[in-house]
Amino acid sequence: LKKLGMLIIQDQIWGRVTQNRSQGRATWYFADEFHLLLKEEQTAAYSAEIWKRFRKWGGVPTGATQNVKDLLSSPEIENILENSDFITLLNQASGDRKILSER
Repeated sequence: LKKLGMLIIQDQIWGRVTQNRSQGRATWYFADEFHLLLKEEQTAAYSAEIWKRFRKWGGVPTGATQNVKDLLSSPEIENILENSDFITLLNQASGDRKILSER
């Protein structure tokens, strides 16, 4: 049920983005522990798809997680990062820094 619940919430968020767009308002979307959405294949694919459309529709998506390696383990993260205006990395653990330097 967890996967289904996550998809329903994402669909509700997209519905709010489209509703706000028709009213000329931006929608700010904050996803803490974003890597959890990327663990499941369906929610990861849906996240990548709506991330691409968010900005065109007046959305401001923001994903946050503590360890970059959690994000980099998802095949969908490349699409998400390519569709981001900017990325902010704070201090990373040495293991995560090594992973970043290799990519």
